[in-house]
Amino acid sequence: MIDGGCIAMANSMKVWKEAGFDVHVFCLSTPKHPFYSDMFPKEWIEHKNLFHEYVDTRVMPTHLPIFLFSSHSYQARRFYSHQAAKQIARLLEQHDYDVVVFDSLYAAIYLAEIKKRFSGTVFLRSHNIEFQIWQSLRKNESQFIKRKLLLYETNRLKKWEESIYHQVDGIFTITTGDERTTREISPHIPVVTLPVSMEIPAEIKKRTLHLPLRLFHIGAMNWEPNQDAIQWFLDAWFPLLSEKFPDITFHFAGKGMPSEFKNLRFNHTYCYGEVQDAIAFMKQFDVLVVPLRHGSGLRIKILEAMALGIPVISTRKGAEGIPVIHGENILLADNPEDCMKSISQLIQTPGLYEHLSEQGIAFIQKNFSIDACVSIIHSMTNHSK
Repeated sequence: MIDGGCIAMANSMKVWKEAGFDVHVFCLSTPKHPFYSDMFPKEWIEHKNLFHEYVDTRVMPTHLPIFLFSSHSYQARRFYSHQAAKQIARLLEQHDYDVVVFDSLYAAIYLAEIKKRFSGTVFLRSHNIEFQIWQSLRKNESQFIKRKLLLYETNRLKKWEESIYHQVDGIFTITTGDERTTREISPHIPVVTLPVSMEIPAEIKKRTLHLPLRLFHIGAMNWEPNQDAIQWFLDAWFPLLSEKFPDITFHFAGKGMPSEFKNLRFNHTYCYGEVQDAIAFMKQFDVLVVPLRHGSGLRIKILEAMALGIPVISTRKGAEGIPVIHGENILLADNPEDCMKSISQLIQTPGLYEHLSEQGIAFIQKNFSIDACVSIIHSMTNHSK
């Protein structure tokens, strides 16, 4: 399964190309996100503008001295490879690029190497405020030693992330909330929100209320905030829902599914692990549930569900950065009781399910079109010249 970060990067490539740029892509292939050439459009392979290098980002016991005694962020250093740096240097020597874009903060670990050989414009596409994720992880960690280690790494990561902000020529954030935070950190650097573009499928089957409701969640399950969200839903949300609606079911899937979820034996709860086609998986069910408590960035799966006409129930944290309106194009629920009220509304209010479905599609068409994203890129690239 391709996760939200991969989708955001793929859409970014498409938007830059639509904006009139001849785009070359250099991929960092990692154990979490391997490089598969057949996942790219055929033209990218044929035009020979697709490059990659494997980087072993696994956390190893032998790295403990580096983690404990280095002044640099260990999380960032995991993405550095001498071989990748050499290949990037070769590309800069062979091509006369106008712009370099780091699509995610951790790609910027190569910023110093690039600036030795490239004097053009450098942009950062920031998917999250990374140090805020680590702050949130620390806040939710109960073990004293882990809290101390998380604090240590959070401080190093924050220092490095802020230094990157000040070294680039402009920053694209994915949400307006991240844009505000980034402007506070680097007030002299141009910052603008470049949302993830979404395409409405040419033929969308009209969705109507199905009973009993089939709730679902899909996301990268090797991301700790998603693990926490599912655990919270299973522990606190679903038991309350099952008591009120005995036939309701919950289906969840995702890459890197922890074994404790795979081995669950809850009634009416189904774990699928990694699925080959996320969109096909989503279309089977009725309501996307996003019980996120912490994390940063934007939940791509909410946008995908809305583009498919699938109603969404999410915490405000889960919908953060998406200008949705409760009751108009989404239902917001920050606790089990609110979720139960939302489910009751869907079942008991005639036409509400269909209304949310239609308004979700309209919302995506208005706010996340490719044309809107192209205009933002043109504005930023002209500003930076």
